[in-house]
Amino acid sequence: MEANSVKIQNKRIAKEVRLLKKLPPEMLFGKIEKTYGVVVRIEIQSSLIKSELLNPDIEKLYFEILLTQRFPLQAPQVYCKTKIGYPTIDDKRDVLEEIIHKEWSNTMTIYETIQLIPQFVADLLLKMHQDDEIKSIGKWHLGQSYPIKEWGVGCFKVREETETLDGFQYHDRYIAVYENSFFLFEPDRKQKTMATLLTVATLCSLEKIVRNLDMPDYVTFIWRKMENQKDQWVLKVEIPNYVECINLIVKYLKLLEVSVQKKYMKKRKILASEVNDKAIKKTNESMLLQHVEEAEKAVDELINNKTVKNLMDSYQKAIEYYSALDNKCYEDFLNRMTNLFKREEIQKALSQPDEEEEKVEEASSQNFSPSLNDTQDSNSSDQALEQEGGQERQEAPGAEIPKE
Repeated sequence: MEANSVKIQNKRIAKEVRLLKKLPPEMLFGKIEKTYGVVVRIEIQSSLIKSELLNPDIEKLYFEILLTQRFPLQAPQVYCKTKIGYPTIDDKRDVLEEIIHKEWSNTMTIYETIQLIPQFVADLLLKMHQDDEIKSIGKWHLGQSYPIKEWGVGCFKVREETETLDGFQYHDRYIAVYENSFFLFEPDRKQKTMATLLTVATLCSLEKIVRNLDMPDYVTFIWRKMENQKDQWVLKVEIPNYVECINLIVKYLKLLEVSVQKKYMKKRKILASEVNDKAIKKTNESMLLQHVEEAEKAVDELINNKTVKNLMDSYQKAIEYYSALDNKCYEDFLNRMTNLFKREEIQKALSQPDEEEEKVEEASSQNFSPSLNDTQDSNSSDQALEQEGGQERQEAPGAEIPKE
């Protein structure tokens, strides 16, 4: 920043701080200087929210106001940091315009903006209660840098594959998965803790997730083509901890009441002329994978002591098979086994005797029953997760979510 710009900004921030000290006792603030700007943290007592829809367990609400290095020539950005409904809006979307209900001007102070937050929360809760739609609330700033650690456990380091005239190129990326949103970031070369936001899309517009059984780390995300788009957005990435990533996406889709289908694509039949040592070994592998698929399907349809133990046995055989061949595919099944044990309903099923099977099935299907279906096709070894339903739009790469 130029010396004159720094002087103007410091003078304006000093003025803002003097005004913030006049906030009512139910509102507290703190100021933190970061490399990417100044962050003003706001704490608001729930008693200021005039709405019966607010969760009574919430005693305080937290917001952050980012003053970028171009402030006051550029508008501040306001982020909600408290989960006040579902799907949440604490995903770095800027809700400034929804709070002030007009275009921001540099004559408007932060003090004025904060005074309007309680009414914004009350209006948001009412809107969620009426139609459960928040897709038109707030916006993201593509091209802006964010601290990558702030995206939490839903953030995964990946490598993106892109096709060029000379072949394929691979780029380091981060993807972040939130309850209703999917983000793609490019790491900052100068500041390792920062990453630039490249693309945002809604989870409801995700059409398909494809994973190749031969290279399980490689995952393809395909978004539904929207009216204003020329092509579908197809993202091909290598994800070391792909199981955790896909499970998290499926979990959020189910919470959004989006039907999820799991499909397995079988290999073609082996011809008699192909029966040799190598073909026999491949046949054994195909049978092993088929048993795993059938066991996974059985658990998807009914969770009880018998189906879970059968799936565990299938995973164990796959681990032993690939380990003996020194094939890294064993890591995939080891991860599947580990994630299976982490599921609460699986632990419950293992602890129940056989006569409790119906109760376990009933408990695992409450609130949501995803549609799971196995289909077969030839000449393919891909595994795909497909979803049906969902009305939210997709955001093309390089474009923000349009407001309705």
